[in-house]
Amino acid sequence: MIKSRREGLRYRAFYPTGIKFPEKERYRLTELQISILKVIKENEGITQKEIASKLEEKKQTINYNIKILRQADKIRVRKKGRETHCYIAEENKTEKKAE
Repeated sequence: MIKSRREGLRYRAFYPTGIKFPEKERYRLTELQISILKVIKENEGITQKEIASKLEEKKQTINYNIKILRQADKIRVRKKGRETHCYIAEENKTEKKAE
């Protein structure tokens, strides 16, 4: 009677069997994740360390949330040496322009 779907790394959503999973709401973003996206949008190519500093969060917390945002295809990352630079995913850039 009930089916479930994994959303992100930690969450599971439950739906009645007769209802389709809403694809647009596949990942529900937390306030921190929304803040991370805003910082990345304002500073394309920013490192995780810089994000942690701007948001006054631990590097591990930022790293965990970056993984979730990558899974949701909200951002892309590029490694340069030991640093990870973050960028808004291309499809999200076009969505923002359309709004």
